[in-house]
Amino acid sequence: MAHTLTMRLNDLAAMLKTFSYVCTLLLLGSFHPAATADGITITTSEYPPYMSEEHPHQGFVADVVRCAFGTQGIGVKFLFVNWVRAYDLARDGEYPASAYWFYTDERAKDFYYSDPMHEETLVLVKRRRNPIPSTWSGLDSFSDVRIGMTRGYSYTPDWQAFARQHQNHVSVVNTDAQNIEMLLLDRIDVFPVDELMLWHILHSRFAPEQRQLIEVMQPVLGVQQGHVLFSRKHPDGESLKVAFNAGLAQCRRDGTLETLEQQLIKGFYAPSPQTISTEH
Repeated sequence: MAHTLTMRLNDLAAMLKTFSYVCTLLLLGSFHPAATADGITITTSEYPPYMSEEHPHQGFVADVVRCAFGTQGIGVKFLFVNWVRAYDLARDGEYPASAYWFYTDERAKDFYYSDPMHEETLVLVKRRRNPIPSTWSGLDSFSDVRIGMTRGYSYTPDWQAFARQHQNHVSVVNTDAQNIEMLLLDRIDVFPVDELMLWHILHSRFAPEQRQLIEVMQPVLGVQQGHVLFSRKHPDGESLKVAFNAGLAQCRRDGTLETLEQQLIKGFYAPSPQTISTEH
């Protein structure tokens, strides 16, 4: 009798172990077609050096995403479209995720947010010869100046609110490089940009004499964290978020994430230098 009971307990333990293993696979999305070794497709757009179809490894963020999903046995491909379409395609569930985005309450209604991947320092920049002071103490300092912004980007909540209140002074273009051109042409007075992005664009696309005309203002506007967004409408959205977060934590533990960040800082993800002319 005791022997039979022991066998039944062993059988029950084996069943529970198998059930637990199956649940884990389901949680990580291993049974989902989107989570096969053939890869999932993530929507994105041009945001060099973080994401770019033409840059080495498609940018820093692409390498981080590949590292995280790679630890989970999930391949990744990126679909490059404009930012609005990248958002809409994932929001509607045609693709499981989009990379990479800052947090807003509105986006959280459509997506599950991954754990933070990277922090960006948002600064305000101006033309060095512009009489606007290089330091500022409040957003009211910019009430009567011409402001540039980049289409599809999110900024700090305070800046977003300020821009809405002063929209008659705001012009919106498609890229940060265009806003730099606008500064050099004296068509705007100030615009917000990630500091690393600013120097990347200046050193890869503008001549030294042009770079010297751009000045970073103090203090910084804010620090924002970048995330992968996982669609609430896609059947694999939540399970892929769980898999990504587990992989991201592993990449952080084993030092890969730090290595990729050092590559980013050292300019590994920059393309061959080109110069944009501002003589229009």
